[in-house]
Amino acid sequence: MAGLSRFIVKRSIQGVITVLVVTSLVFVLFQAMPGDPLERFRLDPVCRRNQSCLQRLESEFGLGDPVHVQYLVFMRNMISGNFGTSYQYNRPVGDILSDALPRTLGLFGTATVITYLLGVVIGSRIGWRRGGVEEGGWILFSLFFYNMPSFWIGLIFIWLFAFQLGWFPLSGFQSANPDDLFLKGTVLAGPIDYVWHLILPLTVLVLINLAGVILLMRTSLL
Repeated sequence: MAGLSRFIVKRSIQGVITVLVVTSLVFVLFQAMPGDPLERFRLDPVCRRNQSCLQRLESEFGLGDPVHVQYLVFMRNMISGNFGTSYQYNRPVGDILSDALPRTLGLFGTATVITYLLGVVIGSRIGWRRGGVEEGGWILFSLFFYNMPSFWIGLIFIWLFAFQLGWFPLSGFQSANPDDLFLKGTVLAGPIDYVWHLILPLTVLVLINLAGVILLMRTSLL
């Protein structure tokens, strides 16, 4: 138990240091980027005619503060989860993330469960039955998707199955009026419409992660 405790403490310290280093690099990169954070507001005719608007934004963003003060404020906001206000949606960024979090966890959680269930079964099967056509086919499948960029596979699936064939929606998690699409007038219209929107991104996520699990499971079994 003492060894396990030391391991947990060591990993925890390493995790904290990693987070601090990564967030510090993010701050440095944003500081080094060309341009001005207020550039888009300077292009706004209202702010361009009203200098007090730009001064207020500069004070709100803390752009006039020394770099070390900006860094401390940045780290404090990151740790406390205060990500400011989205000027695109005119809402706190934390509220926007909270709205998207359940859908994101549902999508990636479901994809993870399906990926490992299929990967363990398929990897075990081809590990036990070596040298056959089935093993070669699954290895070829795995190597193909393992080496393909995930964004490329996503774009191909959107172009083929959503844009060309029209089998699935291009975006969103729900139709504006699901009753017009599936089982109109029944309580199943909404859930089925939700699953219909989920199939395409879920399939892409499973494919790009399944390959690695299959190969890992096969190698471990051998």
